[in-house]
Amino acid sequence: MFFLGLPVVQLGASLAERHEQHQETVNLFATWMGLELIPEPTKDKSKGWPYRAFLSLLDPRQPERKCSFLLNVASDGLLAVSDCNPAVTDLERLVLELNRAEDLSKFFREMRARFKAILNSTSA
Repeated sequence: MFFLGLPVVQLGASLAERHEQHQETVNLFATWMGLELIPEPTKDKSKGWPYRAFLSLLDPRQPERKCSFLLNVASDGLLAVSDCNPAVTDLERLVLELNRAEDLSKFFREMRARFKAILNSTSA
């Protein structure tokens, strides 16, 4: 994974190390785009680290309004996204690109742009 051109997840890192490295990236986005990640309860960490991602500051009229999705950091290092609200039509393509490019920051920016477009089209 890359953030501001710097590697965030290094090849060969353990799942726990990758989890910690992803968390550092996410913390930087909390202030910038109203990103909040809440760990989802799971008994089996071997299947990955699921987080509920919330993005706010999307609608100038209602900055507290949130959009969300479930982000899972799998045990093999791949990321999966599900339960997207509101639905993003090209989510599958965005996730494929995320796993190909390993650029978590770009993915969050893309999701933010999609959510803003959806909210703007529904409030117009």
